[in-house]
Amino acid sequence: MKSIFQVRNLSFSYDGVSVIDNISFDIEKGDYFALIGPNGSGKTTLLKLLLGILTPTSGKIMYLGEDIKFSKYKNKIGYVSQKANSFNESFPATVEEIILFTLKSIHNLSSKQLIEKTHEVLNKVNMIEYKDRLIGNLSGGQQQRVFIAKALSKDPSILFLDEPTVGVDYRSEEEFYNIMQNLNKEGVTIFIVSHDIGSVINKVNKVACIGNKKIHIHKSTQFVDIENNLRSIYGENIDFFNRN
Repeated sequence: MKSIFQVRNLSFSYDGVSVIDNISFDIEKGDYFALIGPNGSGKTTLLKLLLGILTPTSGKIMYLGEDIKFSKYKNKIGYVSQKANSFNESFPATVEEIILFTLKSIHNLSSKQLIEKTHEVLNKVNMIEYKDRLIGNLSGGQQQRVFIAKALSKDPSILFLDEPTVGVDYRSEEEFYNIMQNLNKEGVTIFIVSHDIGSVINKVNKVACIGNKKIHIHKSTQFVDIENNLRSIYGENIDFFNRN
């Protein structure tokens, strides 16, 4: 498969303290990736490096063949932050208006095309029936889906999500994973940062275990290897995921 991201000999330090040390891996077109690890393991740091927010201490991150810091393709990266739904709930905008505003800022489309595109991305996240609702009147899971729709407005080649299931109920979590599965089948590469080891491993096709400044990449079916790496990182003798 074609690599979307190429990470080579990547290291990063905060004020001289090493967080990531000489790691290399690829994110390939069509991957459905989960990045897992304990607090302080470098998950958020790696995500910010991949997004070009942070600059490596050494090494390279290439996105579609160009350095991520200078890539002309950065507008094809979709990102839903952990704080995406942390906003003023009294903000007087409907779901449809939020997506329309986003589309107007990134696409040169006619009014009819803007409406059609808005409805297209809302359909993808099962939110079209809520298009006339004020964003502040939605549940946390529904708001999350609106922000996923915003990210999809870019027609991204890859979608990054930071702790997307934090604070949502079981039903919303299952709907989220169903939406991700459908998007991945449609060709969107997905990279999820998660603490939810038990659930996410059963959904993705690749797992990146990060800890002790290193990263280990596995197919999601390599249970023994994943579990061994997690035990070395967490230092806990517990079951991390359900194999059923």
